[in-house]
Amino acid sequence: MVTGQTKDYVDSGTKMTVGLLLDYFVQACYHKWDGFRQSARLGPNFDLPEIHYSTLSGKAGEVPYEIFKRIFQLLVKKCNRQTRRHLNLPKDLLLIDSTTVTAANSRMPWASYKKFRGGIKLHVALFRKVSVYP
Repeated sequence: MVTGQTKDYVDSGTKMTVGLLLDYFVQACYHKWDGFRQSARLGPNFDLPEIHYSTLSGKAGEVPYEIFKRIFQLLVKKCNRQTRRHLNLPKDLLLIDSTTVTAANSRMPWASYKKFRGGIKLHVALFRKVSVYP
């Protein structure tokens, strides 16, 4: 169970908690939902409580990423050595993010995304710089 507590954050939500947000995130990843609106619409079909998309968005913006980073680290730690080697995650990984950059189809005809939009997926990983010199 996720308590959602770090040294600087206390989960004070009664209806929307960090644990529920994690449940929505897991389902959204597994089913490849497009965003908060689709998650809020489809979540109740997968035994998640009915939540407005703005509530999901607000909670996601409020919760520090360190909580989900720690959960991710705990999950990776539970994996066997072969799986951890296959994941090939660096020890100094701080943050992973992805976003879709869109433009008109006329600007990116090679990258069709929606009916009248082109788009690319941008992935960013932030690492801790390890200095050779003290």
